[in-house]
Amino acid sequence: MMIELVTSKLHGFKSQMRRELAWRLPGNRCRYDCELMKLPVMQVFARPVLNNRLVDDFQLQSIAMAPSDGALETWFDEDEQQFGLEVRRSRFIERNQSVRSFIKRDEEGFFLHYDSVLLAEDAPAGFGAVAFFRAAQAAKAMGLTRVVLDAVGGAGYKMGIEGGWWREYNGYYSWPRFGFDAEITPSTRERLKETSFDQTATRLLDLIEWSADWWKHHGAGGPMVFDLKPGSRSWHTLSTYLRQRKLLR
Repeated sequence: MMIELVTSKLHGFKSQMRRELAWRLPGNRCRYDCELMKLPVMQVFARPVLNNRLVDDFQLQSIAMAPSDGALETWFDEDEQQFGLEVRRSRFIERNQSVRSFIKRDEEGFFLHYDSVLLAEDAPAGFGAVAFFRAAQAAKAMGLTRVVLDAVGGAGYKMGIEGGWWREYNGYYSWPRFGFDAEITPSTRERLKETSFDQTATRLLDLIEWSADWWKHHGAGGPMVFDLKPGSRSWHTLSTYLRQRKLLR
């Protein structure tokens, strides 16, 4: 990964204009875009160059899911060879918590890893979906291959947590509805035996399409992936979710 030390707030003017134009086109306007349009306070200690293109301020804001009222810091972790982003101090983020993510690289290419996404309990319904939609669009444009995370919450069995989670999280339920997928685990399959679910299906998105409500009551957190390739099932699931909830206009 190439890293440059850049601190200019003016960097990315063309990207800003392109983004604002695209977000105003019919069929691509989202509720809450106004909360993501203006740059947050930024401390850009490092900036990645991906596929020979310097990542600008507005791309950083988008992939970090940074609301305009927050503060975004970036850095490069030389030991882990990963680029970090962390958003704090926004009314949309849980008090004293953050949204932290990393750009990493493996044999498949660059990808985005969300380490923690802790939105405020009183954040408006659908804000997280819109923020991630804009993040995924930016990640795709930057040439990233996928977005990965460990969804949390639900029953403790999937990740071997005795007695369940220490608090209620809904990531295990929300992220699949946003298009994140995983293999159905043996533990989940065992719980599905007495249901009408197609027992030959292997993917979590198959289960979500069958009954998101069943997953809400019986599902559990674990590793999930959003496929950024154009036309992927992940994109179809996310756009369907946004339209059904009138978040995409």
